[in-house]
Amino acid sequence: MTLQDIFLMPFRNFACRSKMESRVAFGVIAIAGLLFTSELRAQWTTATLSQGRKELAAASAGNKILFAGGEIAGSTFSNVVDIYDITNDSWSTATLSQARYSLKATSVGSLAMFAGGFSGAYSNVVDIYNGTTNAWSTALLTAAREHLTATTVGSKAMFAGGIDGSSTLHSRVDIYDGSTGLWTTSELSVGRWLLASAAVGNKAFFAGGLGSTGYSNVVDIYDNSTNTWSTATLQVARSSMAAASVGTKVFFAGGSDNQPSESDLVEIYDTSNNSWTTANLSVPRTQLTAVSAGNKIFFAGGNYEGSPSDVVDIY
Repeated sequence: MTLQDIFLMPFRNFACRSKMESRVAFGVIAIAGLLFTSELRAQWTTATLSQGRKELAAASAGNKILFAGGEIAGSTFSNVVDIYDITNDSWSTATLSQARYSLKATSVGSLAMFAGGFSGAYSNVVDIYNGTTNAWSTALLTAAREHLTATTVGSKAMFAGGIDGSSTLHSRVDIYDGSTGLWTTSELSVGRWLLASAAVGNKAFFAGGLGSTGYSNVVDIYDNSTNTWSTATLQVARSSMAAASVGTKVFFAGGSDNQPSESDLVEIYDTSNNSWTTANLSVPRTQLTAVSAGNKIFFAGGNYEGSPSDVVDIY
């Protein structure tokens, strides 16, 4: 039965025998009307950034979504930040303190943080937007690098790994604690770049990447409740994966492996029972992206056999 059927049902049998039945009937009409209106509103729309660019970074702060930096064309780097305000459906722009691409972003509390990247030189800059005060500030990573990864667990924003101009593969993890406003550092077990990260519950996971010996199968796991690190291993060493979490599970999908070829493997770690399982994407691909919404994860795009992919796998 469709929402339209539900909406019309009281009218098709309008010979109600009592005031109570009438109230019930009109209650059904009201609820169905709300549902039908919501269904009509659930649609796709498009918008346009103020400047086309690739390898930008995105994060949210309060009711705002920010799209920052990127490469315009021909090694021209952008400092533009396009800002979408959800509450009034409006766009505005701001600027990063340094134009760059291949930066990484994450959010903690009311802050959106954009770290590292490449600007003609490797960057250690962290641009920080405060969604409450609408103000920008800056901080510095302890090491300049690009192709790092970023995630947030609890009140901690974590920026891990990466590579610099001397081809040093970094194990450094720069950690900003939003509850104290203080920076600290830690180390991954192995330095690498093009790794993937995600958080679930009290744990942050940093998986795969390219290390000094090639593709890595290392998973570094940070436990925020105990401030301790442990490690696990992927079934297949890969770089350029997508990572996201839903419920008690964290997913590491696709990427490039030792063949070398694109992978369709999805490795899934369940924190509720500390177990690993596997699944497969519908199409092997690398350099894809992932995001979770509600109880679903979307694995979108990527590169397959030298061509961009339009596939979205949904778990």
